[in-house]
Amino acid sequence: MEPRPRLARVAAALCAALVFARCAHVEPPSGGPEDKTPPSVAAVYPAPGQTRIPADAAIVFQFTEWIDRSAARGSVLLSPPYAGRVRAEVDGDRLVVRLPAGERLRPATTHDVTVLPGVRDLRGNPMGAPFTLRFSTGDALDTAFAEGRLTVQAARGPLVAALYASGMRDAATVRALNPRESGFTPAPLPEPWRELPLHVAAADTSGRFRADGAAPGAYALFAFEDVNGNFAFDIGLERAATGPEALALAPSATAPDLRLTRLDTLPLRTAEVAFEPAVH
Repeated sequence: MEPRPRLARVAAALCAALVFARCAHVEPPSGGPEDKTPPSVAAVYPAPGQTRIPADAAIVFQFTEWIDRSAARGSVLLSPPYAGRVRAEVDGDRLVVRLPAGERLRPATTHDVTVLPGVRDLRGNPMGAPFTLRFSTGDALDTAFAEGRLTVQAARGPLVAALYASGMRDAATVRALNPRESGFTPAPLPEPWRELPLHVAAADTSGRFRADGAAPGAYALFAFEDVNGNFAFDIGLERAATGPEALALAPSATAPDLRLTRLDTLPLRTAEVAFEPAVH
């Protein structure tokens, strides 16, 4: 009667070994050359340049390999921005971008969705360069843009350039930063601590930025340090620079000097910031 229990123990040991072996394949192999290849975007939805995208469409980036879940937070910049935090969810080799709760894609609007270089694979290799997807919920893409350079001494976070509506301002074009705020009345000039910009763009490591997908018109430029990574200006926490009251996206314009200052500090401490309008 002894062989049967022994056989049972052997079978159980084999099953455990098989389970362990199967689980072991989940981990990267220990041998072979080290993987230093950065992940890259292989496919996207919607398609680049596509128009008439439905308001409830998903935004998906598929990569060449699995990506690290822990690097997803703050990895996506959406322009125009929405009230609340945009969520980036990792599913294997896919990065799914979800709007804040209760939001839908704005109608007749060109959207830029940028995956920032901080996204990395399971080996820790970062993308290295941003990837931008542009599409529209309207019949055509807006193609006006502003580009320039921001400089600041001892930056504490990424620099973000924001374009606000200038001139005619009403509740139809100006949106409150907090969707629960009632009685929001647009001021004659933009109030970045109260309202959402129409377009945002992150500067690269050299301070260069380009805000794309804007409709032709006049805008006010505002730049700030995004210390907490929410892509929105937080008064009292982040330094900011105000640009000209009206910056026309036109073939030529002047190059004003901007002042970057800590708004809650007296006396004001300043550093120089330059904006270089685009020349078509």
